[in-house]
Amino acid sequence: MISERVSRRHFFYGALLTAAIPAGGFGSTPSLRRLNFRSPNEKLSQWFDISAFRMQTFGTAGNEGRNQYFGPPQKRLDFSVFKSFPITEAVRLQFRAEFFNITNTPNFARPGTNISTWTSSDPATAKPTASGNFGKIIATSGNYTPHDIQFALKLLF
Repeated sequence: MISERVSRRHFFYGALLTAAIPAGGFGSTPSLRRLNFRSPNEKLSQWFDISAFRMQTFGTAGNEGRNQYFGPPQKRLDFSVFKSFPITEAVRLQFRAEFFNITNTPNFARPGTNISTWTSSDPATAKPTASGNFGKIIATSGNYTPHDIQFALKLLF
């Protein structure tokens, strides 16, 4: 039996349309309005509180640190059963039953990290909008495999 559990993975947010970066430019980091950005009820539609972010002042980097946020945990349980049957003294047949993600637990991807639009262009009052996928989990992890069962016969000689 193989059990894999990865606690929350680090990630950081980037802003595509901010005061410091013109539209279409590469991302930068926004500023935090308050340090308590975690949603008390983490759910797929709102993994964190988007109102905790604010636009940084033009020409400056935001105060958001790198890798200070955590995505959803990753869990998986695999199970295998083997039985060998002797055919001759040197040859045996092995039956294998392997169960991957036996609990069929979904592993979700990180929430959307790009702020696509702001409520205004004034850094003092601008907040990210809920448009786009900012703060939402919309997919399963690339490492996620659904429940899978595999049977095999193996001839050992």
